[in-house]
Amino acid sequence: MAECLRIGNSSVATRRGTLAIAVWLIAGSTILAADVIRTAKTRYSGKLVQMTSLEVTIATAVKNETVPVNQIQVIDFDEEPSPLKKARTSISSGRHEEAMTALEAIKDEVTRAEVKQDVEFYTALAASRLALSGGLEISEAGKLMADFVGRYPQNYHYLEANEMVGDLLVANMQYGAARKYYDRVGEAPWPDYKMRAAVAVGQVLLAEGKPQEAMKSFEGVLKISAGDELTQAQHLAATLGKARCLAETQKTDEAIKIANEVIAKADPDDVSLLARAYNTLGVALQKARRTQEALFAFLHVETLYAADGDAHAEALFHLVQVWQDLKNFGRAQETRRMLEGQYRESRWCKALEKQG
Repeated sequence: MAECLRIGNSSVATRRGTLAIAVWLIAGSTILAADVIRTAKTRYSGKLVQMTSLEVTIATAVKNETVPVNQIQVIDFDEEPSPLKKARTSISSGRHEEAMTALEAIKDEVTRAEVKQDVEFYTALAASRLALSGGLEISEAGKLMADFVGRYPQNYHYLEANEMVGDLLVANMQYGAARKYYDRVGEAPWPDYKMRAAVAVGQVLLAEGKPQEAMKSFEGVLKISAGDELTQAQHLAATLGKARCLAETQKTDEAIKIANEVIAKADPDDVSLLARAYNTLGVALQKARRTQEALFAFLHVETLYAADGDAHAEALFHLVQVWQDLKNFGRAQETRRMLEGQYRESRWCKALEKQG
């Protein structure tokens, strides 16, 4: 081949080599220049042709593929800026301020509508999670996410955005408004989304001091068969909600038993589930006047699962009372200062202030 190349353009080998290189370059550019939808099991590459709040259609080399939103893990858009990719990774790793900084730097650069919407969504998501962990005002994050919901009802993040607005409203103790956003999630056609919405509504009812009504919501979830990991996760969440209702109605032995069973079944890496489970266990033990055991349950959250900001704030709230019951007033004051310092905007800090 090298000898043929030295002869000149008339060489057949040269022409064939040039053609092969051109085909390779075209094929390579086609692979690189594509939208990619990733699910847990499949990767679809091509050109995104339609998006709604329920499904995304992509034209692949073979045919159009329509992917339900509840199966989509992420969409990588053709020629999206690298800071957007990095921001997604930062958010999944809990580095929300880092993500917001990266997204702020590119927000005026992007021109494609879908990419601009992704930048806005992940900016709002990072702000929301930062707010729920005490690092940003809830109202500020809530405005960003509510604006996204209002502007982009056909975006594939729409249902997730509604759920997050609901979570922020609950954190701000605006329970009636939160239900409206959760109800939108429950209108989705998939069992796991209906279950997520019902669990969220049950939590709202608990926060409103209505454990009997909350129990109906959680039991409704438990009646839906759990056929995959997503629905099984909602079963566990509803089971914990049921345990909390039992604790609030003084059925503490049953509540303790259920909470311990969830802890035993939980994935060790599922920080949020375990944090909620230990808080539920702690509340049940506290109501059963098993104060020392309740202390250890809440300390599990403080020391091991503080990454879930709302659950951590709740654990600190209960620990203030537990330390007081144990006559350790120094630790009670120290815990109060921690709650006020880290979670000033949280409903748990506001609840503590009401207690005086």
